[in-house]
Amino acid sequence: MKKTIVGFLVTMSFLISLSGCGESSKIVADNSESLLSSSEATMPTGEEESMEVPPVGGEIVQVNSGNEAGFYTVEDVNGYSIVTYIDYETKTQVPLCNRPECTHSDSSCTAYALIDGVSMPVFAVIGERLFVVQTEAGADTLPRIIVAGLDGSSPETLIELDANTSIMPQLYTDSSYIYALVTVYSGSSSYLELYRFDLQNNSFESLCRFPEGADGQIASGFGQTLTFSLFINDEETGDMTDVGQVYHTDTNVLDDPIASQLAGSQENFVIYNHTLVTVDTRDAATCTMTFQDLISGESSTYQTASLLAESGMDSARINVYDLWDNWYRITLTEDDEFASYNVNPFTGEYYPMTLYYEGSTNVVLILSEMNDKLLVRAKWDETREGDTLVNLVPVYALITKEDYLHSVPNFEYITGIAS
Repeated sequence: MKKTIVGFLVTMSFLISLSGCGESSKIVADNSESLLSSSEATMPTGEEESMEVPPVGGEIVQVNSGNEAGFYTVEDVNGYSIVTYIDYETKTQVPLCNRPECTHSDSSCTAYALIDGVSMPVFAVIGERLFVVQTEAGADTLPRIIVAGLDGSSPETLIELDANTSIMPQLYTDSSYIYALVTVYSGSSSYLELYRFDLQNNSFESLCRFPEGADGQIASGFGQTLTFSLFINDEETGDMTDVGQVYHTDTNVLDDPIASQLAGSQENFVIYNHTLVTVDTRDAATCTMTFQDLISGESSTYQTASLLAESGMDSARINVYDLWDNWYRITLTEDDEFASYNVNPFTGEYYPMTLYYEGSTNVVLILSEMNDKLLVRAKWDETREGDTLVNLVPVYALITKEDYLHSVPNFEYITGIAS
């Protein structure tokens, strides 16, 4: 009899990208001319754009490292970490610098200066402003929020925290505030607090503290609500308890309606946008997933039996990831076997997902979503000397959502800065 092991990963497939560039890629460019030529790209501008903050009360959404025009990344170029900009229209990646003669190697360069001394940067494009969030304390810098124009001009530190804190990279905004979980260290212990950073008054406040031993992340944001997927570790017993909580930013109330909905074996859950996904694992041959809308209360169930049958696995570990709208990616893993499917549990449609990085079972990573297209990291270009990897360059591309769903590799490749 087939058996199913369910293991949820509480990370959206494009969460790292929307949260920024916590993952830096080493790029060593042999042709320095390619680093200096940006004539084909349309660089974002900041001089004529309003730097005013939108009014309070917008819908809470996850921050994005870009907008409909382009996307910001951090790359290592000739040993220096710099900010780059991917322009969707020209399909070109360039340093965030408008000086053709610049070598991007010191603080006179916008692309260099914007993250100079910034430990673990996360980008957030909010309106016409680019925010850089330093999530960890550096050698001589503190966790902080920096704001600049979309072209990286006129950077200034808005908010600075203490050295005994770190900001988790999952950031949400209603255009006037940034919401983030912050780890506060006290002696040998630590605890999580929800912080609200005021982008108008350059201040912050702690909205609530979670129980000691709690860890996890903000799972989603919608309306005036934030949801959390947390687990609490009991140091005495070693037991770990999953906790789902909701914070209402308009009333400053923290409650746990999610936990009250889980009973018996339906203890596995994850939250995507305003959808609660729970799993019943009592049937050893399959599992039943319930997708419940936290706003309307409507729900739909989906059984994984058809995916298990098609994969031919005798047992499987199942993970689920959010894609967009009502589409999810469900992966099955058994020893060295792996299968992935793009699934709409509301209609029953599913398609095998075969867009992998060459030589691996890692699915092509979604970085950002805009209308009917996606920005993805399509592959890695490797340079080796014998068996030694000396250079690893990410290759970015645009692809339509339809092609991604059906695993059609119609990539529109981005001309990289080292191309």
